[in-house]
This record gives sequence, structure tokens and C-alpha cells, in this order.
Amino acid sequence: MDEGSIPVWDAWFLESIHRNVKLTITTTTTPIVYTGNGHLQTLTYAANRGERVTFNVSIISSGSLAETPPVMTMSESLLESTEEAESAHKARRKKTATAEAA
Repeated sequence: MDEGSIPVWDAWFLESIHRNVKLTITTTTTPIVYTGNGHLQTLTYAANRGERVTFNVSIISSGSLAETPPVMTMSESLLESTEEAESAHKARRKKTATAEAA
């Protein structure tokens, strides 16, 4: 948690309003992303100087959450673009070879 975000979390808790939330579940393949409205039910954080911080959040959705397509990382996007370019290059070479043989 970024120190600058603490006032945002505190305000959300004290306002007791619903806000847009995004939940990302990391998997070994593609992340699963859900979006929707939620209410911040509980917010606790504590730490002793020089030790780990304990941060607990409980968000209750105000309805169903929608699964959304995950956003690609730059490396995934570059890999996909490279694979597409290689595939297109192979298709052009095959087409050229076929045309030359005819």
C-alpha cells in the first residue's frame, strides 16, 4: 500500500458509499478480472516499527461483478505481435513459393 493512498482508503471507509472496484485474481496462465460496485465493509492495518504491516480489507459488492477481459502486459503484447508477424511472414513465403512453382 502506497503511503499516499491511505487517506483515500480512510475516506472511502468513513463515507460508507459504493465505489467502482476491480478484483484481479492471478493464475498461472491468464489473470481473471472482475469489475463492479462495492462497499468497503472493513479496513484495518497495523504494524510495529520495523516489522511487517498487516492490511485487511473486506469489500461487499452491491450486485454481481462482471468478468472483464484482462489487460495484456507489454511483454504479452509484444510476444503476441511477434508471433503474428512471424505467422504472416511464413504465410507470405508460402504464397510466394506456391506462385513461383506455378
